[in-house]
Amino acid sequence: MSFLARISAAVRLKPLFGFQHDLATLEASDLRRIGPAETAQPYRKVQVMSDAATRILEQLQAQNDLRMQAANDIAHAVAARAEAEQHLEQAKAAEKQAFTAALKKGWTQTELNKIGAPSRRRPRKKASEATPAAES
Repeated sequence: MSFLARISAAVRLKPLFGFQHDLATLEASDLRRIGPAETAQPYRKVQVMSDAATRILEQLQAQNDLRMQAANDIAHAVAARAEAEQHLEQAKAAEKQAFTAALKKGWTQTELNKIGAPSRRRPRKKASEATPAAES
């Protein structure tokens, strides 16, 4: 069967059998099977590294392993912090809903303030943080 015949057959059968091969995959696989014969390459000696070169590469690999471990530790710490921040935001929202529900059920803001209700006002600025316009 020719290359084009195989492609057209695959295109026709694709919906029936759910083949995942696309045209590029078919072309690549056909070239591997029917492509030009590889020319024999002359025998090349594999260069053996000296002991010094091997030691250097091992030291560099060990340093790189330590660096990658540090990067891995950072990635885990950042992920843990992001997850904790997400949980904090969810807890704040649940707390706010609970206090809002308490207000609707008859509690007063003064009573809730005694047990630690979130403040509805902005925090006051300290005297050292006053704006320059207010100081003059």
